[in-house]
Amino acid sequence: MKKPDPEGDLFKALEGKIALDWQVPVVIRVDGRAFHTVTKKMKCEKPFDRAFHRSMICAAKSICGDAQNVRMAYIQSDEISILLYEKNVEAQPWFGNRLQKLVSISASIATRAFDSDNGVPAYFDARAFNVPVELVQKYFYWRYKDARRNSISMLAQSMFPHKKLQNKGGREMIEMCSKAGVDYHNLDSWKRSGSLVVKHWAIQNLPDGSKCHRSSWVDKAAEFENEKAADTFYQEMVERPVF
Repeated sequence: MKKPDPEGDLFKALEGKIALDWQVPVVIRVDGRAFHTVTKKMKCEKPFDRAFHRSMICAAKSICGDAQNVRMAYIQSDEISILLYEKNVEAQPWFGNRLQKLVSISASIATRAFDSDNGVPAYFDARAFNVPVELVQKYFYWRYKDARRNSISMLAQSMFPHKKLQNKGGREMIEMCSKAGVDYHNLDSWKRSGSLVVKHWAIQNLPDGSKCHRSSWVDKAAEFENEKAADTFYQEMVERPVF
């Protein structure tokens, strides 16, 4: 029989006191820490580096594969936003939605996966918070717009000195780049808007002739014609069943 441990029970209760609402979607946002140093060690190409983005996708897939009730992840620059939500009241939230567990484990998974993919030491931090169902689309579209702004600035900064870009808006920067011979709109979608990671289901034939469903996390373009198209996609991510 386990010996009574009133002090242990007390402090463990305090440790797990902060938990997010399990009936409301949860977003975990993982960010690279001091990644200007990491990109130098990786010798990343400017303004965009495919190997770096691949490592970020690898980190996102690792979190998606470990966490429970994941709907999708969105990667842009050195950040990953993961959506967790299950409408089934009997579903078990990841680590009981305990805030400290969510942020510490997700940051650790991202760190390990990123390092394993390219061999360059890196650190991630994380935050987790509830987002009402009706605001999920707005959250991810907010990050999408941030990715677009950043990509325009990164391209322009790689082509022009800082003084020429002062007081210039996104459209002006795109026009400057176009006149200099680089069409922003012809860049690969991951350079402009980042990438999504979603679950893909496939039917697999077994040796005995039977079939089963297999799932995997795959990356795809994060391009949307307009905000309405983005809203439709994210609404589907919220509503689709989680298996």
